[in-house]
Amino acid sequence: MPENSKRSSFLFLTVLLAAIVTIVISLLVLSMMNKPRVLLYGLDKRETRAVSSLLGGFDDIRILNQTDEAAPKVSRTDILVFRAGQARATAGIDAMPLPDSLLNSTVPSLRRSVASGNTYLSMPIFLDHYELAWDTDRLASLGLSGISNLGDMEQAMSTWTDHTRKTTDARDRTSYALIIAGGDDENLLLLLSALSLAEGGFDAYQTVNDALAAGTSLAGLEDLVIAVDTKGDALTLGSILNRLSMWRKSGYLHPEWLSFTERDIKSILESGQAFLSAQTLSFHREVDYKAISRYS
Repeated sequence: MPENSKRSSFLFLTVLLAAIVTIVISLLVLSMMNKPRVLLYGLDKRETRAVSSLLGGFDDIRILNQTDEAAPKVSRTDILVFRAGQARATAGIDAMPLPDSLLNSTVPSLRRSVASGNTYLSMPIFLDHYELAWDTDRLASLGLSGISNLGDMEQAMSTWTDHTRKTTDARDRTSYALIIAGGDDENLLLLLSALSLAEGGFDAYQTVNDALAAGTSLAGLEDLVIAVDTKGDALTLGSILNRLSMWRKSGYLHPEWLSFTERDIKSILESGQAFLSAQTLSFHREVDYKAISRYS
């Protein structure tokens, strides 16, 4: 076989991580002789800049960019870089597993997140954590030192909400215990994923992820048993949605939280009217430093 016709193929798969947005890199058909072609699929401007800056130092790499919603044009692509959760990126593409020599550069928990059974399918190169941040001074004023689990979080929200109803401080009175960009689909999915992890662990999250990948209807998802809680009761996605409903009825969440965008959340944080805020790390870094430095 001529040397320039030799090719190595590698498989990839996307996953929607519960508390992390991941950029994964997958090798499709890596040419032994030709200039490698890297396709950036579905990345936003910030992600495109980050990946391009990593690859910019290599003169023998050609970077392509695809931002439309069509399936990735991989017929002439060697390396595909895409966001975790983009099932369209992998549909109908035939490839083989990534080599251990690449995967060993990541920690086992990350390798597990992009695995199918015992086969490792892609390699995460960027992580964008989904975080719960709290105003450290306000939390301390309630006699609390930190939040380490869902119970701590609900106690803090309840105590802060009681405080807002009694205080004479104008900013505190107009604040809500928790702000979320619920009008942004990705943020809402990340919140539901994080709550699934908090209540049922990784297996609960994986059950929801597998059901979504299988095309389970919304009604079916609501009744889907994803774990068994410490009392032996079934935990469903519906019960997690009910928890959010309870937070809204208890006054923890703003009445219009499902229409909030990241622009709204940024404005609230910078005006000093937030107690707890759930967001990605990349968004955290876009908020005015003086304002966001209040949060841990």
